[in-house]
Amino acid sequence: MKPGDVVAVIGCGGLGSAAIQGAVHAGARAVIAIDTNQSKIDRALKIGATHGSTTTLEAAFNILPDLTWGKNCDVVIITVGEATSEIVEQARSILAKGGVIVVASIAAWTQPQST
Repeated sequence: MKPGDVVAVIGCGGLGSAAIQGAVHAGARAVIAIDTNQSKIDRALKIGATHGSTTTLEAAFNILPDLTWGKNCDVVIITVGEATSEIVEQARSILAKGGVIVVASIAAWTQPQST
């Protein structure tokens, strides 16, 4: 991440809150907090997130077009309790070309692996 980037954090619990604060400290132009729990989004907005959304689809269609001129996020950080392929795909859907996804979650032991 570099100053001026647009960052999305999926999962705004303890680790997500730290990721939000890190993005703000690193000079992100915008930080989008994404979580299904509205109270976590409200807390994220208090600690530095500039935008909040309860779904990645809402962020993709309501926040990102005007914020990034259609470019999407430079960095997407996944900090949910359990990483799934669906969450990674959601992160990819809001990522700009050449962007970076950071997965700071762990997949379930039973998660199928691609070959």
